[in-house]
Amino acid sequence: MVLSKEMSRELKAYRVRLGLTQKDIASKLGISEFAYNKRENGRVDFTLSELRKLKQILRMGDDDVIRIFFSNNVA
Repeated sequence: MVLSKEMSRELKAYRVRLGLTQKDIASKLGISEFAYNKRENGRVDFTLSELRKLKQILRMGDDDVIRIFFSNNVA
């Protein structure tokens, strides 16, 4: 699922709180900075594997992941 602007802002806030750049996250995910930028800005979906890694990198709880990535799909 593609992130909304609000979801993108929240994801960026997690990254910034930890003092990480897009390049840092991209490197840890094994993708280019450009590819990560497209994901963080909601132009491309994260893969399930990327989401799992991102959750660990950003120290996110399950509730945070659901709220950010799946809130539009939860009834």
